[in-house]
Amino acid sequence: MKELEKFTMVSHINPDVDLCACAWACKAKTVILIPANAKELPPDMPASVVVLDHDLGLKGDKKNCAFASFVKKEGIAVSPDLLEEINEQDTTGKVEKPRFSLAAILAALRKINTSDQECIALMGKILEGINSLWLDRTTALKIIQRGETVETKSGEKFLILKEETGPMVGIVANEQGFSGALYKNEESLGITRYPGRDIPDLTKIKKFVNEEGWFFHPQGFLACRGSRKAPATSPSKYSLEDIKGWVKKL
Repeated sequence: MKELEKFTMVSHINPDVDLCACAWACKAKTVILIPANAKELPPDMPASVVVLDHDLGLKGDKKNCAFASFVKKEGIAVSPDLLEEINEQDTTGKVEKPRFSLAAILAALRKINTSDQECIALMGKILEGINSLWLDRTTALKIIQRGETVETKSGEKFLILKEETGPMVGIVANEQGFSGALYKNEESLGITRYPGRDIPDLTKIKKFVNEEGWFFHPQGFLACRGSRKAPATSPSKYSLEDIKGWVKKL
């Protein structure tokens, strides 16, 4: 890539930290989001298009996120702390010891010549977001309390989510000892294992499924017919009760 500027970047819907970092690294002018399971790019893509954090282009793996692979490939100078923070978040699902404080974020805003008024406005949005996440935690606790639980033969607990939820429910449920969750969102149906959990291997569910459109992640943390990044477009013949029965046999 000769010049990293004014690029159109294509990636998956439901942006994560890795995607945002990729957009920053390639200086994307426009970011087009498509389902993670899309088999082809949208029509009439510009010549300057770059595909990152998606199977149609440069995708991360178990050890390196797409951002890490991209900056290495392009020889882009990146702070080791920033690289490790993003890589740990994307490959493990959480950061054990965050490397940046609010003071560091404010200093970063000042470094890019942000005016005092802009700093106040941007930090206000960050603080509002942090407080909103705290409010989400209180809601998540109530959702978990209303949820049902199912266990594998070896005792791993899975939460059965029968209502629309956000990502905070998974974070809190993981902290409370749940290994994962069964979910039903519109047409999407599946079971996911939470970050940091190594068992059970959800690819074993494949033997119970006789239906097109199911995806089984090779690392065993997801078995689904539709997800946030790749929503299903038609209903499954299976239900949460079916998956509940499968989990009991794992």
